[in-house]
Parts: sequence; C-alpha cells; structure tokens
Amino acid sequence: MHFEGKQIGRYRFEQLIGRGGMGEVYLAIDPRIQQQVAVKVLQAEPSAYPTTNVAREAERFRREASAIANLRHPHIVPLYDYNETSIDEAAITYLVIPYYKEGSFASWLRRRGSDLLPMEDVVYFVQQAADALQYAHNQQVIHRDVKPSNFLIDTGEDPNRPNLLLADFGISKFAMATTASSTQSLGTLTYMPPEQLNGRPTYASDQYALAIMAYELLVGHPPFEGPPPVVIRQHMEDQPQPPSMLNPGLPRAIDHVLLRALDKKPENRYPTISEFARALQQALPAKGDIPQRQPESSSVSGEVREITIVPLEEQAFLSDENGDATVIDSGSISDSKGEGKLAPPSRATGSIETINRRHGLSKGRMILLVGLALLVVGGSSVGFFYFTRSNQQNHPSPTATSTNQQNPYPPYATLALDDSLSDRTHGNNWYFEDTGPGTCVFTGGAYHAKEIQPNTVKGCVGPDTNFSDFAYQVQMTIVKGDGGGLFFRDDGKGNGYYFFIGQNGTYEFGIYNNCPGNNCADHKLKAAEDTAINTGLNQSNLVAVVAKGSTIELYMNNHHIDSVSNSSYSGGQIGVFASDLNNPTEVVFSNAKVWT
Repeated sequence: MHFEGKQIGRYRFEQLIGRGGMGEVYLAIDPRIQQQVAVKVLQAEPSAYPTTNVAREAERFRREASAIANLRHPHIVPLYDYNETSIDEAAITYLVIPYYKEGSFASWLRRRGSDLLPMEDVVYFVQQAADALQYAHNQQVIHRDVKPSNFLIDTGEDPNRPNLLLADFGISKFAMATTASSTQSLGTLTYMPPEQLNGRPTYASDQYALAIMAYELLVGHPPFEGPPPVVIRQHMEDQPQPPSMLNPGLPRAIDHVLLRALDKKPENRYPTISEFARALQQALPAKGDIPQRQPESSSVSGEVREITIVPLEEQAFLSDENGDATVIDSGSISDSKGEGKLAPPSRATGSIETINRRHGLSKGRMILLVGLALLVVGGSSVGFFYFTRSNQQNHPSPTATSTNQQNPYPPYATLALDDSLSDRTHGNNWYFEDTGPGTCVFTGGAYHAKEIQPNTVKGCVGPDTNFSDFAYQVQMTIVKGDGGGLFFRDDGKGNGYYFFIGQNGTYEFGIYNNCPGNNCADHKLKAAEDTAINTGLNQSNLVAVVAKGSTIELYMNNHHIDSVSNSSYSGGQIGVFASDLNNPTEVVFSNAKVWT
C-alpha cells in the first residue's frame, strides 16, 4: 500500500523517500506548524503469517518509539510523534522524526566522491557517533546497526564537516534484563561482530560496528568483503589487515586502536565506546586540528534484556543490492575454529641494533645487587644495574583490595593492588632511599626513581608484593634524562623481567638473571620504537604488562604494542626503575595497579 497524497492523522504524505525491510519512509507535511517531517510507516500489506510477522513487527515498532522517545542528545535524531491508526481498513503504525534534506551520511559520502576523508575528519565523525552511542548505552540501549546510512547529517555552517545524528534504533537492544532468547541476528552483515552473529549483542557490539565504519572511511572499504557466507566466516575467524598497510599515510598507532576495537571477543575491546573514540583521537600524529569535545560519561549499568525493533530507513534484508542489511538465523552459524582470538600484530619494527645503541640496555650491562652497586668490567663497557630492597621489618602487610574495578587489560578482573605511590602507607613497603647516586623517594605525592651515574639503572622494588599471572599498570613521567620502566616476576634473588621506555619513543623488553654476581646478565627479547609512546620530557605514559603463563603482552597508553613468549620466570615482586644511559635521569611514578 502506498500513501502518497493521503492524510494520516494530521500529516499529509507527499513523497516516498525510503524503503526498508519492514517499513517505508515518507516526506510529509505537518500543517499545524507548516513543517516538513519524515514519517516511517510499518508495512501494512497482508502477511502470509499475520500472527508471527505483523503483530511481532508492530510490537517492535512500539518499542522503537519508546526507546527513541527517552533519548535526548544533540547527535541523536529526536522523535516528534508516534501513533497507530487504520486507513482503508488496514492497520498501520507510524512514527515522525525531523526531515533532514541533506539525507544520510552514506549519501553525503557518495556525493563527496571517491577521495578518502582526512583522518582528522574521520576522528571528528567517530567522536560524534561515539558520544551519541555512549549516551544511548548509559540509558541501557544498544543500537545494533551502526553504519553510515543510519546517521543523518546536518551540514550547519560547514558543509565539508557536517554534524552526524544517529537514527534507526529500529533494531536496538534495550538492555534492561539478561540477554537470553533471540534466535535471529538483526543488523547489517558488513558491520556485525561475532557475538551479534550468534544472537548475543552487547554494548561492545556497537564499538565493533563503529570501528568497521572508521576503517572503511580511512582506507576506502570495510575490512571484510564478499558473499554473505564469506563475510560471516571472516567476522568469526579472520584478522583484519592493519589499515596502515592499505593506506600508508596512516600512523601505525591507528592500527592498534582499530584492531583492538575489532577484537573477536567483546571483552577484549575498549571498556566503553567513548574510550575507543578517545584512543583514536590520541592516535593522530597532530591533535590540534580536531575540536576537543567532552565525551559522554561512560557509566553503563543495569542488566540486559532483548528488544529487537525494525530499522528506520535504507534497510533491506538478505538481498539488498548493496549487501547492506541482513537477517541471520544464529542457529545456522558455525565457527570451525571456535571463537578465535584476534591477535594484535607485533609492533617490533625498525632496526634493533640502532635501538640498542640508543638506550644501551645491551647484554652484559645490567647488574642487580641488593642494597649496593657492583662494578662490572667487561671489554670497554662499564655499567651498573641495581635494585635496592628494603631490609626493614615490621611493616604492615600489603592490603589487597577485592574489588571488581574494571580492568582495561582482560582477562583479569580483581583489583589486587591499588597504590597511588604517594607515600609508604599503602602496605606494599616500597623501598625508600634518599642518599647515594641512585635514590627511591616519595615526594610531591609520587614515587621518584633517580640515577646520576652513567650507564647505571636504579631499581626500586615493592618487596611485599608477589604476583604470578596478572596485569600490572603504572603511570610514568620522565622528568630528566633518558628513560625508565617497570620490572616484575622478580624472585628476590636477582632474576626477573624488565620493560624499558625511552624518552625518544623506544622500548625494550627482556630478562635479567644470575644477579647479584659477576655473571649477571640481561637478555633482550624485544626492542622497537612505537608511536604509542609519548616522547620527550614531562610527558606522561601509562605503562602496562599482562602476564599469563609464558605469554606477556606489552601496552603503552592503553595501546597493545607487542607480545612476548617466555617461560623463564613464573612469579615474584614488582618494581620500577630509572635508567641513566648518558644523562642523569629522574622518573616519576604514580597510580600502580595490579589485577589478578
């Protein structure tokens, strides 16, 4: 049934402007205010299965109206009106939204031509989309169909950078009770994450879809393409190519961000969609070109229940000519490889020898001593590496908190250590030494490691710590000199792992053993440069390691930068250090956290 020229309620329908799988969109006039509006009408044609199709879709439509009516955000299309009526003895349901003459973001991109958007503009659009989606998530709404055609645009004062408005909560999932019973995966196959293909979407599903959209904008096509069975398999099993391989103008830091947001497992993505957008913005080589906007608060609460609603516009099912929208029976999906984990690519690139010369943590130059420095003479190199440990007794035992504060480095969930490093009152007995060429002191509300002897590393240990499999994170700022880092799984006898960060953007990971003693040595396992490291003095870096058995993951500023497999040490103490390679060095540490 077509409604052009008809009067429905107070609305005069003028022109069909869109058709989806379950409804049509009309341009209409509201004569009361003499304003053009867009009206979405649920298809009223007779159904072969009226009790299972039309009634169900009408209920979905009601829920769409309810969901949209409760969302008020500058980047979400508002709902003007909703009603159910009959015309020519046919029952219809409709909702009314503003009419945006510029159309959808997808249409704007087609009109713009084939040239890629500047990456600053892509981040600008992602920020707007993420703000809208974070707000919806805070209201316990999951969109489930994030794609360019589901954003309308308002060009405002700058037609080259329009504002995005999120539309089509038609298949949104209203998260109020447990995800239980959907046997269909509604959405658009190109943008659909594995858990949604299996009929169990989460808040992180919208993040995955937005990351697909960002990937497409940055390189010119989505990461997964082909016939529906091929795309399904790719979503379930295949790792996307790093976008910088397809667009060499992209910084590699963007690879880290997008590949994390596209992880096969939702728990491995960013904790919230606003954090994903923030990480993408921070990955840009220059930040000044992007307006700084305050993201929505990322508090998401409540249980999840399923609501599946029809899409708003430009939606087709199964056979859309653009391969755009799809209904999938999740019972038909099989994953021949299991769930499959998306392993982030190694970032250990560049000349290792060059990097060794830059920060000099080469084999034979590390010495670990208890409470003193041991001079090591070998060839032409002279170096000190000593960790100072407390001999004092009767300190309070470490206080391990048993909270589920969210860990940004899955799979660990229990916060076992939360120490601001402002002083020694937190029960972890961090070593304090304020005399000598190397010191470990609390001052200015932070923990300072300092070394003034060339080719010497000063380590400061928390002797009352003991961890095996965990995530360890600390904030680090180099205020003077060359670099520093953290160490872990130290057995108290001079054996463990170190993770060094240089102010020049280099990093090195390795093991130290047989220390103290004349045979003390370090063995470098990985070394590289990485754009995720904030370079220069007085630049804060969030340094983290995740250790699980023999697998150790390295992170900088929430970006995964490398993976190492080594089973030399299984557990022990944690600590921090400053490294004077050629210049007196001071490194400030704060907010140490360990999750187990």
